[in-house]
Amino acid sequence: MAKDKKVKKDKEFDKLKEQLKNRFIMTAHVMWGRDLNELTKNEIYQTVAATAKQFISSKWIKTNKAYIIYQTMTHIRFAKMNGYRKVLFFAVHKKAKH
Repeated sequence: MAKDKKVKKDKEFDKLKEQLKNRFIMTAHVMWGRDLNELTKNEIYQTVAATAKQFISSKWIKTNKAYIIYQTMTHIRFAKMNGYRKVLFFAVHKKAKH
């Protein structure tokens, strides 16, 4: 059983490595417009940083959405426990600048 979990984790890790590698290559092409072997050390460093930021921010967005849903459900449960019949909930989102 433990061996199966290790194999599964290894496969997941290999998949993640491949995704990050592909994202790195795509980011390098977008940022610099050149092949990887033509990049300077500083450009490679900046590309690694941008790739990491993209990866982390995608996870962060999912976490924030889950947190908002959790908070909403908590407010509704609190209202029901305290005898409120109707719960009004709204959110204000700042419009992104383009």
